[in-house]
Amino acid sequence: MARLLRRRQFRELLRSRFLTVGLMVVASAVSLALGREIARRVAVQQEIDRLTKDIVQAERATKDLKQLIATVQSSTFQEGTARTRFNLQRPGENVLVIPNLNTGVKPSPPGSAGPETVDGNDQARPDERTNVRRWWQFLFSSSSSS
Repeated sequence: MARLLRRRQFRELLRSRFLTVGLMVVASAVSLALGREIARRVAVQQEIDRLTKDIVQAERATKDLKQLIATVQSSTFQEGTARTRFNLQRPGENVLVIPNLNTGVKPSPPGSAGPETVDGNDQARPDERTNVRRWWQFLFSSSSSS
């Protein structure tokens, strides 16, 4: 009977080892599946974060474009564009044109054929007059000649 008892215990031990090994295999498979699922969830969360940032950036761009549209559609902007781009003026308004003195081209005096270069070699000399002096000459020399 002792032998019979030992055989039963031995069978139970073998069964439990097989059971243990089987449980280890099942636990490994479950762990592997869980690890894959966690990795997939992390990737999905990163994608959600990236898309959220893209949405915020797109909303900012939309807001900026709406502000730009409102600016462009304003009468002040349209009037300024008409004045600068198309050289338009309001009725009864006088326009003062100030020549650019840094281009190397003198504005042509009234009655002349066209602009003249400052030097014969098309290079601009720096104007050594003060700003007040230039305005004085511009305003009063052109009014005395007309």
